[in-house]
Amino acid sequence: MDITRRLTACIFMLICALGTAPGLLAAEIGVAWEGKSGMANNVLKGLEEGLKGSGITIEYQKDLGNVEELEKVIARFEKEKAGMVIMRSTGAEVFLKHKPSIPTLLGAANHPAKIGVVKNVKAPEGNIT
Repeated sequence: MDITRRLTACIFMLICALGTAPGLLAAEIGVAWEGKSGMANNVLKGLEEGLKGSGITIEYQKDLGNVEELEKVIARFEKEKAGMVIMRSTGAEVFLKHKPSIPTLLGAANHPAKIGVVKNVKAPEGNIT
């Protein structure tokens, strides 16, 4: 499956998860990553395109200075957002210590299964897609 089809499938799963949350007619998600990343920006463009017309709005926290800043943003997103998209392998590694409590899409991350965040990328468990 090519990257566009995989991203579209992930967006669909995220929208479905958000749509089933009680009381959510319009939702806000958070998108964050640490450091500069052309790949994360490319994935973000696809995400924005996939969410057009969905009623889902996005708060951006891009190019954060370090992983500690990212961890703080993730903690806040878990309190304030219906879901989040965390980019890059450094973002995925945050979930080795703390599994997300809201629907979470990992994007632009190298081998989440090899990192140990999920056991199987074709059948991720918990709130991680």
